[in-house]
Amino acid sequence: MNPVLIAAAALAGALAGALVSRILTGHPYRRDAETQLPPFTGGRWLPVLTALGAAAVASHGSWERIVLAAPILTLGVWLGAVDADVQRLPFPQVIALTLTETVAAAAIAATHHSPWPLAWGLAGGVLAYLGFRIFHALARGQLGYGDVTLAAPLGIAVTTLGGATGAWIWLMASFVPAAIVGLARRRTQPAALGPWLILGAILALVIAL
Repeated sequence: MNPVLIAAAALAGALAGALVSRILTGHPYRRDAETQLPPFTGGRWLPVLTALGAAAVASHGSWERIVLAAPILTLGVWLGAVDADVQRLPFPQVIALTLTETVAAAAIAATHHSPWPLAWGLAGGVLAYLGFRIFHALARGQLGYGDVTLAAPLGIAVTTLGGATGAWIWLMASFVPAAIVGLARRRTQPAALGPWLILGAILALVIAL
């Protein structure tokens, strides 16, 4: 455990979160039909959350985990915040996250002179997408298609190093707290799942071997 690396990661995470929070100001992502929604206030917590996430990932001293986590702690956090606000995941940004995680997995595979990190990552991304696609078809409106598309890049991130264990931790860390909060608030309408998927992916990168 390198205290300097952890401190640097926490600072970088806080700066990234502050930048994302600033970008969210004014709600530039909202469509015309969404402009009348109440102001989104969740962005004020992002610097703290991204700092903690970056520090936790960096505590392993693994550059591979940091490379996989960085896109999630920036673009992924933005997507989670947008979903929390308007319950919608912009497709171009999800595609950008998918491409970024694919490049990260390819870089790890090239550095280790082994195809397995990339193979695991791509397999995880495809299987996550297909699994969520089936759930979307069966859930009858309880799971949005945006969540299906978001599953692909997060599946790549958590399986490149963690394999099936990473995927299992990600799913448990996403759906269990989402279900608990939903029950506690007695929600009868679907709530945004994107933020929980992002949180679960970060936890998987921290916990999974």
